[in-house]
Amino acid sequence: MSIKMKNKLVSGLALTCTLGTFSAFATNGYFTHGYGMTHKGMAGAGVALSEELMSGANNPASFTVNGTEMSLGLELFSPDRKYTASSVDTFYPNALYLEAKTQKSDNTLFAIPEFAIGHQLNDKINIGLLVYGNGGMNTDYSANSEPEGTFYAGTTGVDLKQLFISPTINYKLNEQTKVGVSPIYVVQQFKATGLGNFAPFSQSPENLTNNGTDTSTGLGVQVGITQTVGTSFSWGASYRSSVSMEEFDSYKGLFAEDGGFDLPTSIQIGAAYKITPNNQLVFDWQKINYSEVKSIANPISNLMSAPLGATTGAGFGWEDMDI
Repeated sequence: MSIKMKNKLVSGLALTCTLGTFSAFATNGYFTHGYGMTHKGMAGAGVALSEELMSGANNPASFTVNGTEMSLGLELFSPDRKYTASSVDTFYPNALYLEAKTQKSDNTLFAIPEFAIGHQLNDKINIGLLVYGNGGMNTDYSANSEPEGTFYAGTTGVDLKQLFISPTINYKLNEQTKVGVSPIYVVQQFKATGLGNFAPFSQSPENLTNNGTDTSTGLGVQVGITQTVGTSFSWGASYRSSVSMEEFDSYKGLFAEDGGFDLPTSIQIGAAYKITPNNQLVFDWQKINYSEVKSIANPISNLMSAPLGATTGAGFGWEDMDI
């Protein structure tokens, strides 16, 4: 490996390791562990249950309404974000090294709201609107304690927010089986600061960092089914399509595919068994296909052969996740 390639790899590792810390803030990659306060209290399980209106965000078939109902929820999310840089014995010329220390992000508490409204059209059909989000994907490594900042280019951090707006309808096929569908409109925003010294590795240095907040939108769909078997057992499944998002044009020099940041497909399957009238055993399995999104899945080693922002540009190296 040439010295030049080593320089690119060392600098790229510094960038990706730190951005990787920025990104993995929620419990299931960058997605939250279930929607609805009841399901959050069950670690995201319950795709086979209709516990509340927000159950429809986990599985459209679980959206059950009595008359007309509305619910509001607020999650206080307090992730602990930090990075640790260790000292090194060998230094390569022109490579970028972080100061050997541990630094915590200044942002430690995030309020993530959710809203649902539903109406029972008849004894077979429920309709409604669900609004929920992913949040807390934000870091702020201040330059106050270190005048030049983490990467010697001022305060370093990223901020990613995602909002899901989901009209929902489900239909009772019979007393045991329900099916549901939810078109999903997604709005996401992103900004990055303090990455200016990685400009030599970017295909578009002017669209790498410090460009304020960029917004992109996209459309997807979620479908689901639930079924009861006897009086004690139920099962359910839900599938959410990929969402092709508009590119983050202001950051096409950072994310692969000219600023691409699509949402991957996911599937969740679960079952619930009522042991006694007051106790249930609930089990869910979920798979999120992060490998479908190049800006998330491309390996860091791609920095040796392609610039940041290219189709094969370096990403976070994430694999598919089973929960």
